[in-house]
Amino acid sequence: MVVTIDDLDRCSKDKIVNMLETVHLLLQIPKAPIVAFLAIDPRVIIAAVED
Repeated sequence: MVVTIDDLDRCSKDKIVNMLETVHLLLQIPKAPIVAFLAIDPRVIIAAVED
């Protein structure tokens, strides 16, 4: 499965953190063939996570 996430940096800070937590959970499924591509502005994501 390939997951592509784009424009996450345009979401509210709560939604950004929620989506990152969800992707993190997906990627921790043992032996699951999952690849995630995140097309984001890292400055916005870092600011959301640091709050």
